[in-house]
Amino acid sequence: MPNEHARVPNFVELPDAVYHLGKVDERADVWVGGDGSGFQAKVRSEKWNNPDPRYPGCWLEMSAQGVEESQANKRQIKRGRRHGRDGDILTSEFGRKKKHGTGHTTEHHEWYIGNSLDWDVRFTSKDQLPDERAENGDYILRFDLSYPHGLSFYDQGYLTQAEKDEGTEREAKFENSICAFFNKSGRFMSSEGGELVNYETGKYGVIQRPDIILHQGTLNEEHHWGYQIVVGTELLVYIPQAVVNAWNPSTGDLVVDPTFGYTSIGGTSVTVSVAYCARTSPNIYTAGSSEQITAFTMYGKSAVGNTQEAAAYTISSGQAVNQLASPVSVSLTSTAAWRTASGLTQSLTSGVTYGCATGSSDSSSLVAYYDSTGSSSDTSQNNSRFSDPWVHNISRNRYFSVYATYGVVATANVPAAVHHYKMAGGL
Repeated sequence: MPNEHARVPNFVELPDAVYHLGKVDERADVWVGGDGSGFQAKVRSEKWNNPDPRYPGCWLEMSAQGVEESQANKRQIKRGRRHGRDGDILTSEFGRKKKHGTGHTTEHHEWYIGNSLDWDVRFTSKDQLPDERAENGDYILRFDLSYPHGLSFYDQGYLTQAEKDEGTEREAKFENSICAFFNKSGRFMSSEGGELVNYETGKYGVIQRPDIILHQGTLNEEHHWGYQIVVGTELLVYIPQAVVNAWNPSTGDLVVDPTFGYTSIGGTSVTVSVAYCARTSPNIYTAGSSEQITAFTMYGKSAVGNTQEAAAYTISSGQAVNQLASPVSVSLTSTAAWRTASGLTQSLTSGVTYGCATGSSDSSSLVAYYDSTGSSSDTSQNNSRFSDPWVHNISRNRYFSVYATYGVVATANVPAAVHHYKMAGGL
């Protein structure tokens, strides 16, 4: 009889040297490898695929520039442990053509998954490092990006002292991370109640700040931060010269570790006592005929008994204007989580654009979560939270983790359809 404890492999080998990783964080399908012309140092991810052309899916390909697989017989799937996780590791050897001089160098690429996808580029000598250098001497690894129209990238940057004083927190791995947002958001259900597609907040994923790892012997790892930028259709990952200078190849290798996450919770948290209203795409929604909001869902935390509020506002010329209905609230705890206020019947006007506002209606210490994506939200005055009309203070580059659920009002002979509209956030 079959072994009920048999391990299910992370990778499934397909024709044309392609390896399918299945769902990463239950959201993205991921493939590594070839496209019919042999195994390549390439990752393709896809989200929101479905057969209905009204709801297009999104995808992202990332390929290492200037490398080719050296020997296919060195490609293997092995069991290993990375960052405290056991799992399958797909690995192969690649040759990199030198830009200056002649010949090739050798490097190893490894892929493995947990709640995210890790791609390790492993060097065993300084001669193997790419010969392209920045003006300050830092080494540059280039990756080609391919993606559909409607996907945009946003550098999360580094927190300023003013932001820290405000109570803003951003994990080090999310500083200089790059968030990708699609121009669609929301969850769409069929008239029978089945899900057609769930764009969630519209956030496709995040490329975390690159981790540069120096191995010293078999047990010790020394971690340093690299940095990265997206320029057009290229991702440039920088290895600081100071890290290379500190590396002693005789004691171990140097690993560049780009990591990809696909969740939708905001990567930055801030203590807020005002309200924020979304004002730009994809986190605004133009209503169709006979639609209504039936719920609001918010992500946050606070002291037990405190609440987080949400309301919809009309959006005109990129500004919040009038409140659709009185704010609704959810009770919070000290554990951050999604929470929903449901059972609403807030009718929308066809052709009118709406944005979700979230925050605190009083001065309680609410911790809310967001991603930075341009001038994307209106901030209320301290003494005019959730006022009607909205009292504008300043615009901020924050998409908060809040969404509304909206549906079509059922009429005779017309089946109801339910939609979920999400805003902000992601890991």
